[in-house]
Amino acid sequence: MAFNWSQINAENESECNNSVINITIREKPDSNIKPHDETISVVSWYHNDTINFSFESYEGNAWFSITNINTGQKYTCSYSTLQHPISINIGNTSGIYQINIKTTIGSEYEGWLTL
Repeated sequence: MAFNWSQINAENESECNNSVINITIREKPDSNIKPHDETISVVSWYHNDTINFSFESYEGNAWFSITNINTGQKYTCSYSTLQHPISINIGNTSGIYQINIKTTIGSEYEGWLTL
């Protein structure tokens, strides 16, 4: 059985065109954060219908709230910050997404994603 190289190349090209969107997650200004060494604790990106999060340091459990401002659809869940990466499937519905994260140690983060 022979492979169809043009089909394989087309699939790889399609995958490459499905780009990664970096998301800036910032500590909320009114956060009741307990001091720790790292200044930026959360790295986030959107790829293949999922928002991914990676914590630079252990912050216990994290509670996520992701809301599509345009449709009102809301995703909520919690994970241990030891899990890398944390992936939350939100699909690919266009809109502006508000991201809120609270952790066991008292950190609160926010970010925005536009699809």
